[in-house]
Formats: sequence, C-alpha cells, structure tokens
Amino acid sequence: MAASIKPPRGFTKWLGTLAENGVEADFHNEIASLLRVLAGTTNSGITLATGTKTTPYVDWVQDGMAMNCRLILHSVSKTVAELTQSHFSTDIRIGTHRQEFSLFLSDIAEHRFDLILVDVDEITANEAETVLGRLADHGLLVGFGDCTVLNNLIQSCANSHFCSRLVASNHCAALSRKGLQHRAVRRGGRRRHSHVG
Repeated sequence: MAASIKPPRGFTKWLGTLAENGVEADFHNEIASLLRVLAGTTNSGITLATGTKTTPYVDWVQDGMAMNCRLILHSVSKTVAELTQSHFSTDIRIGTHRQEFSLFLSDIAEHRFDLILVDVDEITANEAETVLGRLADHGLLVGFGDCTVLNNLIQSCANSHFCSRLVASNHCAALSRKGLQHRAVRRGGRRRHSHVG
C-alpha cells in the first residue's frame, strides 16, 4: 500500500467495530486518502459528516484535520451515533449529534461548512439541496449513495455547482459551488454575444 493511502491508526479496528454492529458501507481507500488531504487544506475549517455511508471515512478526515479545525458528526441511527461518540470521545475537535435530519438542518442554519460528507440515500432531494446551501463559498460536498440519486442531485444543481464523479462505481460524487465571479463572467459573455450583429 502506498504511503499516501496508509490508514490512520486504529482504522482497521474501527471498520471491525462497525461491521460487528451491523453498520455496512462501501469503502474506497482512494476516496479516503483524498478526503484526508482535503481536510488538511483549511485552517480553522469545519467539516460535517452525516449518514451511514460516511461513517468509515470520518477517521481519515480526523487524521487530516489541523488542531483548530472541527468535525460535526450527525446520524439518525442510535447505533451509529453511539459508536461514533464512543470512538471519538477523546477528541475535543469532534462533536456528535443524533436527531431527525430536518431538525438538524434547522439547528445548523447559520453554519457554513468547508467540507460536507453526506449519505444521499438517507435524505430527501429537498434536504440535499438545503445541505448544498450550507457549503462555504469555497467548500466541497462529497455525496455517497445510489447512482440515480446522485445523478438527480448533479442535474438539479448543474447551473450553480461544479460536479465530478470520484470513482468508476458511480456511488460517489463531489460538488462545489461556482464562484460569483465565474457566474458573472458567464452572464457577461451571454450579454455581449446577444448584442453581436
């Protein structure tokens, strides 16, 4: 295994704990390694991870975070919430929450996140769009789940976000908000074109 994708200490045990408690989620080393790099690119950054399919990756995000960063873990599952709370109990940078997702969205309405990991199979289409609205201007959302659900999300926000698949299985995609300057250039270009001739 290449040094760049060497797992965090205790990760194998964490995967075993999840499996023993019936928490099943696909895992890709390459995506985990990328998330660890992304977590380390912001100073005082805030990451949100919500949903079962994000659970194996939070160890990697934690491993890449600076000491002044924060990680908020959310789940509607009592099992997942208890496991994550126990696993990360000694890290003061990490907070865990268990409540209905719609209520959680209301509670974080004023927050903006640098990185969001979300299991799109556990939320509605409207909730997915709301989560996108919680991204900081430079932020990145990584969605995990059914390829059809991800396709619908990508198509619904194509005008406002850049999108990319992360693995050939089509069960993971990344989205980032297009900058105001980028959108202004596109609008300006259309206006100029409309006056030609």
